[in-house]
Amino acid sequence: MASPSRLHPKPPTRTPQERLRRVLQGSESRKAYQVLPELRSDPRSWGIKVKFITKLCAHIAEDMRCYCEDHRIADDYAHICLRSPCPWEHAGAIARPRCVSHASEEAPLAANMHLVVQRYIKPWTQP
Repeated sequence: MASPSRLHPKPPTRTPQERLRRVLQGSESRKAYQVLPELRSDPRSWGIKVKFITKLCAHIAEDMRCYCEDHRIADDYAHICLRSPCPWEHAGAIARPRCVSHASEEAPLAANMHLVVQRYIKPWTQP
């Protein structure tokens, strides 16, 4: 009778770099990996490093905090300016003075990803 090692040979050990190379070349046989080469050309599938997000947050934190203190948000997502004249560049947001809005329609402007994309990412990445 053959020894167990001859019946079930140990698969060759691959480094993570070798496996990644095989996956991106489309030569990996696992079904889960077969779509990965196609994803390389789709920007929606590209990753972003946590280190970059951390740097971005540090870069915009004070500006975003001050902007949120000087604005509220209306039911229609317009930014309501609390100062007149408003010293801020609204960067693509619909903005209006507080006198046009009703306080019952307003809420505090949250410093969230919607604001980050609207105020920073889109203006920085548009031609």
